[in-house]
Amino acid sequence: MAKAVNYTEEQTASLIEAYVKGQTAGMSNKDNVAAIAENLGRATRSVSSKLSREGVYITEVKAKAAPRDEGPSKAELLTALEDAIGISVESAMALKKSDIEAFTAAVVALKAPVAEEA
Repeated sequence: MAKAVNYTEEQTASLIEAYVKGQTAGMSNKDNVAAIAENLGRATRSVSSKLSREGVYITEVKAKAAPRDEGPSKAELLTALEDAIGISVESAMALKKSDIEAFTAAVVALKAPVAEEA
C-alpha cells in the first residue's frame, strides 16, 4: 500500500520559495505561513509542519516574561496595613498589590504627628 502524498515535489519547492521570500520581506512567521496556506488552500498547521519537516521553518523567539517584583508580598503588605489601622483586613486580599501599598502609605501618613505651626 503506497503512502498518500500530501505535497508534490513541485508544491514543496513552491512552498519553500514562498516562505523564504516572505522571510526576506520581513513578514512574521504567522503572517507568512497564513498567506502561503491561503494561497495553497491548506491549513496553516499543515504548511508550518511541512516547512518544519523540510528544515526551513524558523520558529520565532518568544518574549521573556517580565521580571518578578521582588518587593514585599501581598500578605506582608496586608499585615503592615492591619498593624497600621488595628483591624483585620483579610478581605483586602482581592486588591491589587499597588493599591494595598498606596492605602497603607496613606494610613501611615495620616497617623504621623502633625507639626504645629508657630
